[in-house]
Formats: sequence, structure tokens, C-alpha cells
Amino acid sequence: MNSEPLVDLDARLLSISSNTPTPIVMDRLLRLQSGHDWQKPITIYISPAEDNRSIGVLDFLQIYAVTRVLRSPIHTVALGTLRGYDPLILAAGQRGHRHILNHSLMCLEPFKFDELPFHERPIGMALAPGASLREQAEKLLRAELDAIIQDLRLDRDLFKMPKIISAEESIAKGLADAIVPIHTPRMVREKQPDLSPKPALTAMR
Repeated sequence: MNSEPLVDLDARLLSISSNTPTPIVMDRLLRLQSGHDWQKPITIYISPAEDNRSIGVLDFLQIYAVTRVLRSPIHTVALGTLRGYDPLILAAGQRGHRHILNHSLMCLEPFKFDELPFHERPIGMALAPGASLREQAEKLLRAELDAIIQDLRLDRDLFKMPKIISAEESIAKGLADAIVPIHTPRMVREKQPDLSPKPALTAMR
């Protein structure tokens, strides 16, 4: 995750993408719930990154852990197309308050562990027979992700094969609860003059 998140402390809003450094996201979340109005919800707006990449598994696990220890309710809103672990951040919001834009898409794919820093066996470290340090790390992370999916009441099969689902499907699959309502501008809502053609007047005899 290299751009500053947009945060509004008064409105309790936080806008993030996968380019946002995870420590800053966690710091802003903790700061938002530390005030006297911590009972009010924190709304996280999740946007796709400019380079169209997702956050990594370690970043996701850190953000997810923070959302679970905050006293403030967490509301989430998906803006645009999310992929990788980003849809799980959307699903981590409070049930009934996970929103998605009408034309947003969720790109679901098998979990990836590309950013894990484990490549070799450190000298003197005992490992399970036949398992590398990376293999052990992946096994532990998969178990943790499975527990999160169960906690979020999602179907594990959602992430077995790459697929793209619509906003409506995202709601049906349990990733979101509702589509962001469209607010009609006031000038459109106001009663318009009747411009329909009027019947011709009957000539008087």
C-alpha cells in the first residue's frame, strides 16, 4: 500500500485505496475512534488504486484486525472496481451498513501471497519436515483467511476461481448490503411545468 488517505475527523470519514500506507490507515482509524463521539460510526470509502492493484494479504490482515478492535461501528462503501483483498474490507463493515455503487464490480480471485518476505530457510531455524518457511507462513495465513471468511459468513468458493461480479451479485453473495441510493438533484425533483400538448379548442358556433 503510498498516498495519504483522505480523512474528515468531524464527519468521521476515511477514504483509502491499496496505495494508502497501511500504518497510516490504522493510525487514522484509531484517531477517529478516540474522541468523545466514538459511539458514532466511522465510514470507510474504498477506492481502486490508480495502478489497479490490490492490497497484500499482510496489509489486509492488519486493517481487518483494527476494524475488529475499534469501539466505533464501521461502515464501508465501495467506490469503483475492487479486486483481491479489497472486497473483504468492504465485507468487514457492520452488517446492514456495507454499501456499493451501482456500477461497481468485484474482481474475486484466489488468495495470493506474493509479497511474503520468506524465501529461504534461516540458519538454525527448525522447520516442519519437508516444509519451507514460506510454505509454513502460507499455511498459517490461509487458515487465518478461512477463519475471517467464516466470520464474515462468506462462501469460501467465492475465492477459488477468478470471477467478476456486479453490485447486485455482491449483495447476493454477502459482500455488501445495499446499493448507494441515487439522490436526484433538487431542480429535477421540483414539480415541472406541464408542457404536454393541449387539445385544440372547439370552435364556437
